Amino acid sequence: MHKIIVALLLLCIGTPAVATGEDPPRLKITVFRYIGMNERENSYNDLVMRRLKEKVDDIKREFADSSYIKGLFVERGIREPRSYEEFVDQAKALQAFTGAMDQSRLHTTIYLCKLRGSLPREKVTISTKIAMAEYQELRDLYKMVTLYALAMDAKRLHKTAEAIRFLQKANSLSYGRNVSKGDDTAMLIRAIKTELKNLSGKG
Repeated sequence: MHKIIVALLLLCIGTPAVATGEDPPRLKITVFRYIGMNERENSYNDLVMRRLKEKVDDIKREFADSSYIKGLFVERGIREPRSYEEFVDQAKALQAFTGAMDQSRLHTTIYLCKLRGSLPREKVTISTKIAMAEYQELRDLYKMVTLYALAMDAKRLHKTAEAIRFLQKANSLSYGRNVSKGDDTAMLIRAIKTELKNLSGKG
């Protein structure tokens, strides 16, 4: 009897635990400091945070029936990481935003890393004029790239229907957009259309 009990204990100890929880979605967007002219730097860092939070609120309203993105949020990065790619992967972030500004334009680099999908590289850079008329464009571009990242995360989790919904909305934001300004907007739009076509079974 004693030998049977010992054998059972050894069997239990030697049996690895089976993970039952699902891999959670990536819902954290981290914004790091934008570098630029000192007297304007803080105001434009605040602008980026406002536009991103507005974009996240828009997405939550438009997809209110989806439990997938209820926890989507924006946070401010405390310190510059040694590598943005490492930060995104280790922090399980959806995206990391950083950038710079010059006299006339705001340049934003968004790191998607393993969620790049059909993008040829792990980051995209978008550029907008620093003018009141451009603020809606800035929010729309941020929204488009975030919807794409959400779609790629949903694809990673095999939630194809959710991924298609995000891509359809991102694609609608691309209509009539100026893609001749030398940034990665055209590349992003091509990736959106490619992923939408593939996931919709039309490829």
